[in-house]
Amino acid sequence: TLAFDKEKSTHSISIKNDERSWERYHVFLLPTTIAIDDDDLCCFRVSPTTGSLAPRGGASNICDETKPYSDSAVISIEWLGEDDMDVGAAGEKEWLLVVGTEAEVWRYRLSII
Repeated sequence: TLAFDKEKSTHSISIKNDERSWERYHVFLLPTTIAIDDDDLCCFRVSPTTGSLAPRGGASNICDETKPYSDSAVISIEWLGEDDMDVGAAGEKEWLLVVGTEAEVWRYRLSII
């Protein structure tokens, strides 16, 4: 669980590719208790929301050997809460962050306290 409040409004997570192939990843935010069809009601900003992971151990870059391709990624999650601790238009206090490739899925509970 990643907890967000006035003092801690950002978190970062790291994902790593254990496969021997390039893997594309995607990030999704889902409310845990209510159905929300409008993405504007989400009170978090996630970056990046998609990307590619090099095979396990990384891969060399023949165009620039000083910048090898990484088998991991750091994903930043920022709570966009208001000064009065508004949890967003939907009133949702818990969200589920899902990061997935074809081979793996990572899940994190986001909680506004």
